[in-house]
Amino acid sequence: AEVRWYEQNRERLVRRYDGQFVAIVKQRVIDHDPAFEALAERIFKLRGARDTFMPEVRAQKKTVRLRSPRVTRQS
Repeated sequence: AEVRWYEQNRERLVRRYDGQFVAIVKQRVIDHDPAFEALAERIFKLRGARDTFMPEVRAQKKTVRLRSPRVTRQS
């Protein structure tokens, strides 16, 4: 639900939090920080070990390409 809410509200979030990480719970931003580690530490103290969606807010979606490992066979 939070991922869908983030996508639907991306433009508004970019205007306010561009370049920052946000913590979204129940379709609401509960905290934000430019440093993921600082945000994650605060959220962990606040909520404990619970799932929390914490994306980096960017106008453009960031594409990450990972190369698939090659399997080699030895005789």
